[in-house]
Amino acid sequence: HLWVALLLLRLVAVAGVVVLAWAVADIARSLRVDAARATWLAVACPLVGAHFVSGGHNDAVMVAGVLAGMALALRHRFVAACLVVALGAMVKVTAVVALPFVALLWAHAHAGPGRPTVLTWPRVVRAGALTVVVAAVPVALLTVLTGLGPAWLNPGATPGRNEQWTSLPTSLGLAWGAVGHLLGHEAWRAQGISAARAVALVVTAVALVLLWLSTAKPGPAVTAGEPARESRSLRVVAATGWAMVVVIALAPAFLGWYYLWALPLLAVSAAPTSRRLESVLAGVATVLCFAQLPDGYSLGLTTTAVGVPLMLVVTVVMVRRGAGWLRRLDGRHLLDLSRPALTDPR
Repeated sequence: HLWVALLLLRLVAVAGVVVLAWAVADIARSLRVDAARATWLAVACPLVGAHFVSGGHNDAVMVAGVLAGMALALRHRFVAACLVVALGAMVKVTAVVALPFVALLWAHAHAGPGRPTVLTWPRVVRAGALTVVVAAVPVALLTVLTGLGPAWLNPGATPGRNEQWTSLPTSLGLAWGAVGHLLGHEAWRAQGISAARAVALVVTAVALVLLWLSTAKPGPAVTAGEPARESRSLRVVAATGWAMVVVIALAPAFLGWYYLWALPLLAVSAAPTSRRLESVLAGVATVLCFAQLPDGYSLGLTTTAVGVPLMLVVTVVMVRRGAGWLRRLDGRHLLDLSRPALTDPR
């Protein structure tokens, strides 16, 4: 029955929000940041009520799995952390992005008290192998027991067929299609979108690898009185949030609630270090709440003429900032975990 289905889907989403609220507060306490402000930004923002609850999206369960996994990892319960994140990935495969960063927390777990110790490749490989093995167990069991096989990967996901300018690669394809329309080549639109999405997929993979390597390598010096463990953990949780931002920015489709993949992670790690960033994150959540209705209808469908030029500007800005970051990257010692990733750490 339709009403029963809606109720059950929303109850599942509400359960995800409850777990999310617990996990955000628990992570904040582990990192010694303000749990109340982090919870306000990550859970009390309008996007959660409008889309996770009212929309009943299963992203709520996936995000809850990622945050619960991080909370457990910060408690050094790494087996449970990997299991929970893996279960989140079987709801929505995006959660897989968090597993390499859980492995970093696992690798750091053997560091002694005091200042952060430098990771070594044997320690990282060992933690990574354990993470993969533990995470593979629920995936393999559920894949067999449900009889669905690898269908949970959902390669033909409906969002991929959504052609809105709110996705950066899709907007570039739409721009190319507009040029083709003027020149009488209507096929350029589909070709442009496919090509832009393929390039974005490659850029996403490269960016995620570089971000992970940068996090595995030494970071800024620990300030006086700051516990080394909290400093390491804060960097890893923040990097997980920024990794989600990369996935969101370069995904073939963007819907407003996708922002919640990253917001809770940033709310407990990056936002506490900058009130300006906290305001920006809150502002984006508020705008996105009104940019899309809970039933999925987006203003992006009716504002292409304005949105595509805007995304072209965003692309130029992102390329310039990315090029600047790459110029500072110490490429010659990229795999040396004892050296910082950037030659100029400003």
